Amino acid sequence: MKIFQIMNQSSSQPLRKPRSIKTSLLLFLSLMIVLTGCRSNLETAPTPEATQDGQISFSGEGPGKIQLSTWDGPAVLHLTALDGSAPFHVVATSGLDFHDLIESESSVDEYRGIIVDSSSKMEIRIEGDRTWKVEVLPVQTASFDVLQVPGTYSGQGNRVILLEGKHSVATFDTGSSTKFDAWALGESQKWEHLKITSKGDYKGKSVLPNQTRVIIVSASGPWSVLIPEPCCEKLW
Repeated sequence: MKIFQIMNQSSSQPLRKPRSIKTSLLLFLSLMIVLTGCRSNLETAPTPEATQDGQISFSGEGPGKIQLSTWDGPAVLHLTALDGSAPFHVVATSGLDFHDLIESESSVDEYRGIIVDSSSKMEIRIEGDRTWKVEVLPVQTASFDVLQVPGTYSGQGNRVILLEGKHSVATFDTGSSTKFDAWALGESQKWEHLKITSKGDYKGKSVLPNQTRVIIVSASGPWSVLIPEPCCEKLW
């Protein structure tokens, strides 16, 4: 009798209907949409593409992180990005060192120099909503134009030039460029921002670091640089 009463009580309770396959599928699709939306705001780690001439390229869209674990020594970064609704910001970090490379509201096609120490971790961080590409270029003649000193080089916009021969002073003619910056790599193995005089008898002149072998120029228009043989010329 007791057994009958227990069974009768349990059978009087309403049975739970199993969740339908359709409901489970809708929940799964909703979760995937949420995760996809979150992932678009996360930083990505693109896979590098190597070429036969030693170049490495990375491409992506939105925020990203690039690890330069296989590189050692100086390099030139060629950074390009399309227009976007948010500023495009690129920084290089190595240990406690933090260097701003690019910060732009518009499209980007620029060169910047870095020094990679294989014993420390260098990372290129990219912020913004752009489609972008980062090329890591070795400092060699196969990648850039060469200026034989003494000589003159004429360029348009952003350029990288290698120097061959002894030198001390460079004279820049910035022409109609509204924006002009230059960096040089010398024996100190540091990229130095060149201080170019803006007026006076030595307008356009800048003392190059000892044994400079590469100059990076960021300009908005045509320009030229004249580099004579070293002499005892006074600068100021």
